[in-house]
Amino acid sequence: LETDKDKLTIEAYSGTPKVFAGMAIAGSFNDWGDTDMAPCATGWENHDWYLEYTFKAGDEVKIKEAGSWDFNKGGKLVELENGYYAYGVGNGDNFWIPEDGTYLILFNDITGFVRFIKK
Repeated sequence: LETDKDKLTIEAYSGTPKVFAGMAIAGSFNDWGDTDMAPCATGWENHDWYLEYTFKAGDEVKIKEAGSWDFNKGGKLVELENGYYAYGVGNGDNFWIPEDGTYLILFNDITGFVRFIKK
C-alpha cells in the first residue's frame, strides 16, 4: 500500500508455507513453557492463531511452534491507537509487555504479523 500515491498492489504468495500443528506463547510469565494458542480456522489449512492472556508489565513473550523452538518470533511491539503491533522476527528479541492487562493476541505464521489488543 502506497498511500501517498493512492496505490495498492496485491501479489499472490509464491512460497509453500509450513502448516503447523500448533502455536504457543512462551515467556517469563510461564517459565518459557508453552501456553497454547488456538487456530482461527479448523477443518482446513490454518495460518492464523489467537489467544487471550493476562500479563504483568515487563513480562517477556515469544510466539513459537508448540513443542519446539525451531520456529519462533520476537521483536519490538509498536503502540498504535488500537493496540500493539509487530512483524515478528525469527529468533528475534523477546516482546516486552508495556502494561498490566488482558490482551487478545493475534498471529499469522506466514507473515509474522502480531497484534496485542488490550481488552
